[in-house]
Amino acid sequence: MAKTTKGKIAPLVSSARWRLLFLVAFVGLVIYIAAGDGLLFEVWKEEKELVVLEAEVGRLEAQNDSLRKILRQLDGDMEYIEKIAREELGLIKPGEVVIPLAPEEGD
Repeated sequence: MAKTTKGKIAPLVSSARWRLLFLVAFVGLVIYIAAGDGLLFEVWKEEKELVVLEAEVGRLEAQNDSLRKILRQLDGDMEYIEKIAREELGLIKPGEVVIPLAPEEGD
């Protein structure tokens, strides 16, 4: 039977305790640094907001492109501009009289 002495086992247990203590302290320090003052939560929240804002930028760029296309159509096309002014804005030329029509009975 092998002889084990208390003197040989004690340093191994003590060494394992120190390693465990060091590991726990190190993990605690990493968590404290990462989450200190809520920084980890703030970073997560800001990244989430960034995704939302990037989607908004994409939507606005598409809308901007659409408006540029309409602007190019309007550039120099006076008949189209007059049509829009009459239909959507209700504008008239000087001397014109607008005669409102009664709505049809089916409407």
